[in-house]
Amino acid sequence: MLISLEDILRDQSKIGLNESLNNIKKHYHKLNIESVSTYGDPTYAIRKIADDRQVDLVVLGSRGKSLKDTVYGSTTCQLV
Repeated sequence: MLISLEDILRDQSKIGLNESLNNIKKHYHKLNIESVSTYGDPTYAIRKIADDRQVDLVVLGSRGKSLKDTVYGSTTCQLV
């Protein structure tokens, strides 16, 4: 039985997102919050998902390498 690295990464992403989502819902249980895991260019994926689902708010994390990226995040800067 072969398991691809892509399958492992997808599964780990979903596990991490579900843990984060459950933690957030404990504190904000009245909000309709959904997580999405996808592969590819983050800027394109975020815009496509937000448009397709008519999303009101997208929350992004940051772990940038420069001061600008650390404050705003490189993906955030590309989305603005």
